[in-house]
Amino acid sequence: MSALTIAAEGGKSDNAKLFKGVEGGVLEIVLKHRGDAYRVVYAVMIGKDIW
Repeated sequence: MSALTIAAEGGKSDNAKLFKGVEGGVLEIVLKHRGDAYRVVYAVMIGKDIW
């Protein structure tokens, strides 16, 4: 299962870690491919609040 699918279902991938420099438990997903690193910082909506 992909890291983004796990996040969308409310889970935490092994590739997700705390995003440095931002408080409040913001996570980033880091994927390495052919010597490069790709990062995704994501947010979720809970009720009317965006996290």
